[in-house]
Amino acid sequence: MGNNRYTVSLRIQAPCSDPALFASPVLVDTVKAHIGEEPIVNAYGGVITYPGANSQRIHREHPLLFTNDQFHQRLAAYAINVLIPLVDLDEQPGGTPWCEGTHRIPAEARWQGLSKLVYAKRGDALPLPRIMKLGGV
Repeated sequence: MGNNRYTVSLRIQAPCSDPALFASPVLVDTVKAHIGEEPIVNAYGGVITYPGANSQRIHREHPLLFTNDQFHQRLAAYAINVLIPLVDLDEQPGGTPWCEGTHRIPAEARWQGLSKLVYAKRGDALPLPRIMKLGGV
């Protein structure tokens, strides 16, 4: 994913198959409220960032559903990424930028809006832009 940044895909099998890791009731209820009653876990993994890593460019987390800009600009989000940091995201390691509305910009456009830097504690769940406390995670 860039300088000192890696993606690790995980299979939903032991030891990573406990639903508390990826489908806690609080998290599932939040996802259902935003995208419907039957959410599907499509991908499960981690991003490992080592000290000195460059910042990522602003990007969409999911591909557009349509090539026609008129369609995707009107749609609600069809997928949600959830970030659960394994370390505190504070001033030391930095937060994660959130750019609300990137899913609605034209396919070839570059983001021109503002971003919000989001900080969180280890184990919080960030179905951005809100942060949830999951308890024993």
